[in-house]
Amino acid sequence: MQTQQFQALNADQQLRHLLLDGACIGERVQKDRPILLFQLRAGFVEVFFNKDGNHVVSTRRFRSPVGLTPYL
Repeated sequence: MQTQQFQALNADQQLRHLLLDGACIGERVQKDRPILLFQLRAGFVEVFFNKDGNHVVSTRRFRSPVGLTPYL
């Protein structure tokens, strides 16, 4: 799936796509908010949740390994 197609999906559809076609490879917490890192064939996606961890607030898709720095 191309970046534009992914961005056109709503948050629930994006998460469903990640769970079906991606692999969760990391997690971290920033300001008490959980963030999951998924790997797809075309790069990586961070999923930012609310403080309770039960609602997707936003996603960030990237290809550069520099984006992986917070997980090292």
